[in-house]
Amino acid sequence: MVDSSHTYKFAVIGTPITHSLSPAMHNAAFEACGARAEMFAYDPADANGYRMWCRQVRTAESPGGVCGFCTTVPYKLLALQECAQVSQRARAIGAVNTITRTSHGELMGDNTDAPGFGRALQSGLDDTLGISINGASVVIFGTGGVARAILYELIARNAEVITVVSRRMENARRLIEEVCPADFQNAGRCRAATGIDDTIADILINATPLGLNPADRLIVDAEKIAAHGRYLFDAVYQPSATTRLVAAARAAGVPAQDGRLMLVEQGVIASSLWNDFYGIWGDRGTRDSVRSAMMSVVR
Repeated sequence: MVDSSHTYKFAVIGTPITHSLSPAMHNAAFEACGARAEMFAYDPADANGYRMWCRQVRTAESPGGVCGFCTTVPYKLLALQECAQVSQRARAIGAVNTITRTSHGELMGDNTDAPGFGRALQSGLDDTLGISINGASVVIFGTGGVARAILYELIARNAEVITVVSRRMENARRLIEEVCPADFQNAGRCRAATGIDDTIADILINATPLGLNPADRLIVDAEKIAAHGRYLFDAVYQPSATTRLVAAARAAGVPAQDGRLMLVEQGVIASSLWNDFYGIWGDRGTRDSVRSAMMSVVR
């Protein structure tokens, strides 16, 4: 039951963070639920600042006494180290993006990026190609926290073959070794590469931060998108427009989506975790009402 005398504080933490739709999205959901809760954004500037933030939350020195927070680029790997308790999913991924503060001041970490990505991608595929992640061939660009979550979910959803692309082959190999089960690796269903010249895939995925800044270079150009993929998923999003990568794919005739639906789906799961612990949702709070409110912000 929601404590009507208390406002629950939540945050989203990252560098940069000014582009984030999370505060508006979660606050719309809190309002729709009738919850006495609010979210704000905070940029800790660097890893030391992030560690200090976590220490302040643990000791209730943060603004207003934060009950939980989302972690975004580039702190998802570091977040794992700051948590006293970590879900099995987050442990397997090696990254945390959703944290809940317990009444004893401990931080509990989970990864909602993985299931949020899976739901968002399958929805996009259903609306365009009518294919399933199950049995698909996939290319992932990147080896950071988002890439880890995406790789984990693709394996969970039984993608047929996954190619992890990084400028440094050792980074791609390390990601595969740390996230892929041995049987998946032994069957040759996951491989490392430094490019996609010899790869044709059903799905191309940008799991790097490239695109957060509209001036960023494209992770892959339109010609290669059309030649090597049938669908493009960009985990990055822009607050008021599609990303340049998605625009390039669509101009080349390849169906594509950005990261806004993934943001919503992982946000619904994060809000549900906080509700399970704190009971923040009011009588109008359901997963459907939360999702609907969040979607109204990101459309």
